[in-house]
Amino acid sequence: MGVSKAVVARVKDDIFHHTHNKRAKSFVFNDRSTQAKIKNLDSKMNSYWKHLRNSAKKSVSVFVHTIQDITKTENSSTIQWFWSPRRIFNATMICFCAFLIMGIVFEVQSQDAVEIRIKYSGNADASDSTVRSYDLDATERCRNLTECDIPVYIPTDMKPPIWLQYRLTNFYQNYNSYFISRDSMQLRGLSDSSECLVDGSNSYGIGVSSSNNETLSPCGLFAQSLFNDSYEIIQRDNCTCDFVPSGFQCEEETCVHREPTLIRDDLGYDEDFYANHESYPNELNTLYLHDRFPEDVVSSELGVKSMGFVTWMRAAAFSEFKKPVAKMQVLGVSKLEANTEITIRVNSRYPVENFRGTKSIVLFSGQGLRNNNVCLSLWCFLFAGFCFVFAIVIRVHLMFGSVGSVGSGAVVPHIEEEEEAGGM
Repeated sequence: MGVSKAVVARVKDDIFHHTHNKRAKSFVFNDRSTQAKIKNLDSKMNSYWKHLRNSAKKSVSVFVHTIQDITKTENSSTIQWFWSPRRIFNATMICFCAFLIMGIVFEVQSQDAVEIRIKYSGNADASDSTVRSYDLDATERCRNLTECDIPVYIPTDMKPPIWLQYRLTNFYQNYNSYFISRDSMQLRGLSDSSECLVDGSNSYGIGVSSSNNETLSPCGLFAQSLFNDSYEIIQRDNCTCDFVPSGFQCEEETCVHREPTLIRDDLGYDEDFYANHESYPNELNTLYLHDRFPEDVVSSELGVKSMGFVTWMRAAAFSEFKKPVAKMQVLGVSKLEANTEITIRVNSRYPVENFRGTKSIVLFSGQGLRNNNVCLSLWCFLFAGFCFVFAIVIRVHLMFGSVGSVGSGAVVPHIEEEEEAGGM
């Protein structure tokens, strides 16, 4: 039996007056038949939801029991693994050998590595005892200069690959609000400059330029804070011997000045991830990277695929980090020999005084490594020693202790016999 149109209209009218009367706390239908039908409808809805909940619980229970039946086997002893002391001893010895081999490999590579670090901006710099390096200070030479020539003396042979890197301190790229301030869709070329998916995209310096209200592409704090210092090799006729590491002597008569070539591509970073939008660089009212940064940092042809931008966008884990600029290639020789010198011209633009940081250039050579971290081999040796001591304890326990039948195959049949006896 259906509800008449008059009753429906009455219900709608009462609901309308109830929702628009702020003083009303509740409403009551005057029609008793309507009240009964609504009560009956509520009862049916409650029954329906109760039935739905019970059905869901039964479905979940059936699913769980099905998974348990699938994973259960008649003979559990065929899949159950018992960690006996002998097996623990064997596994520990395998770990000991693995860590020992890795530690030896890292130590050999670390011994062959050479690192020369020259600080050219900033005052305070935390000491780094985990790195074997030759530290030099050129801050007085480059103070208040935007262009500074730094002669770098090579005290020992540097075998390829030779990396030119820059180093920043006290800069936290891993800070969460800074790290997430990037638009991956823009960086991959899948959205144009008008679609910025970054918090505060309408703010100056994040998504909009402060000068002409132009749209920044790509947007976000990460891209706007791009490191914009640049480096180039300068040709000279002779050595200056101005910056020589302690413990070495530079003789101008025998010193040779080299001009290596900087290879800025093929740095092994995430260049395949980045792509320019199909409308690049012709979007209206848009300020691109090459409009804000020098051409030697971001190329107008490459855009977001420029190596300086790609290496910067890979966030560093610590506040002190190094990032590659280029590989050095010396024509005519297989390596940079000891008692040679190269001159690097630094175009210093990046401000570090506000966050009390420092800037340095780093020359690094090492097979298979990009950082000369002594702690890597030390940690491997430490874990190897721990595994060895633990293995010795287990071995002594096997020789002089009482281990009984734990972990042996005789335990399982014994349990099965008890179960069969209980079943009978």
